[in-house]
Amino acid sequence: MRARYIVARLLDKGIKPDLFIDLPEKGRDYTALGLPSQGFAINLAREGVFRDMGDDIFTNPAGKKVRRTLWGRGCHYEAFMDYWIKYKKQLSGTVAALSEYSQPVAV
Repeated sequence: MRARYIVARLLDKGIKPDLFIDLPEKGRDYTALGLPSQGFAINLAREGVFRDMGDDIFTNPAGKKVRRTLWGRGCHYEAFMDYWIKYKKQLSGTVAALSEYSQPVAV
C-alpha cells in the first residue's frame, strides 16, 4: 500500500479522508463515505483500504430503489488512517508556521 499516493490522489479530487475515520463494522456505501463514484471505492479496495461487505438496497434521490455495495475496513485501513492523521498534523503545522512568518504585501 502506498498511503502517501492514495492521500494525494484523494485530496486532488477534493475528498477528505476524515470521513473514513468512523467507518462502522457493517460498512457504508460510497455516497456516505463522501466519494464521488463507486470507482474510487473499488480503487481503495484494491489498495486494501476498503473491502466489499456485500450489498444493500438504498433509495436514490429520484425515489428509485438501487442496490449498492457496502464498503468496510480493509486489511490496510489502520495503516492508511495512521498515515492520514500523521500527515494532517504535519500539514496543520506547516500552515501555522507559514502564517506565522508571512509578511504583508504592498500593492
